[in-house]
Formats: sequence, C-alpha cells, structure tokens
Amino acid sequence: MDITKDRMEDFIPEGSPAANARWGASSEGSSTASSGSNAGGSSSAGNAAEKVQDTADSMSRAAVGFASSAVQKADDYAHLAGRRLESMSASIQHLGPESGVLHSASTQIASTLKSSGKYLEEHGISGIAGELTAVIRKNPVPAIFAALGVGFLVARVTKRD
Repeated sequence: MDITKDRMEDFIPEGSPAANARWGASSEGSSTASSGSNAGGSSSAGNAAEKVQDTADSMSRAAVGFASSAVQKADDYAHLAGRRLESMSASIQHLGPESGVLHSASTQIASTLKSSGKYLEEHGISGIAGELTAVIRKNPVPAIFAALGVGFLVARVTKRD
C-alpha cells in the first residue's frame, strides 16, 4: 500500500500546495513568485490559475487515495483466496482416498494448494508484484519471450474469424 502512495506522489507537480506540504516548502514563497510575474496581468487570471492548481491538487490526492484503496482491496481478496485454498487443501486431504495412486495424487494436489494458499495469505498481491518485478529485472530476455508468448496466446484465443 505504501509503495503505491510513494509512486503516486512522484506525479505531484513541483511547487503545488500538496508538494509544499509533502516536502516542507513555503506556499507563500511560490505564490509570491507567481504574483510577481503576474503584476501586469489581471487578478482574475491569478484566481483562475489558483483554482486550476487547487483542482489539480485535489485530483492528485483523489488518485492517490483511489490507487491505495485498490491495492488494499486486491490484497484483501488475495488473503481471502489464500485462506480458501488452504481450506480446499484440507478438504481434499480429508476426502481423498487413503491408498493407491489417487492417494498420492490427491496428497500432492492438497500440498500444492496449501503452500499456494499460505503464500497468497502471507504476501498478497503486493508481494507477488514485487517478486515478479525482481525476476523480470534478473532475467529480462526470458521475460520478454514469456510476455510475447502470452500475448500470442491471448491474441489467438481472442481472434475473431
């Protein structure tokens, strides 16, 4: 959640009230500089510019809030999915056969579901995105080929004749 806020704050315009509040600059200094350059202009132009700046600041804050709430929701759903996978794992182990080939297959499936569920519950979407980013940075060429392959498959599936 904090990662998204930090990244979204990179888009706050320098000299805006939001940036001044974030980095401790004085809003009077920036308005004094702008009023000095507006000395020959009308005050209505200054008011309009101030209103535009205020609107941009409020939109920036809204975008940061929306992005962080979206990431939080995705993480919540990932945790829920993790718990459900672990529950499904327990059901498969409990209801599966007690011997034979099907027993070993159901045990393996249950084990995989349980470990996947734990991973999702512990790391969430943010953890998956972070690890995927690290893998892509470590292996960029195979990542490009994988992306091309996925793109090709999606194009084939969605292609209309």
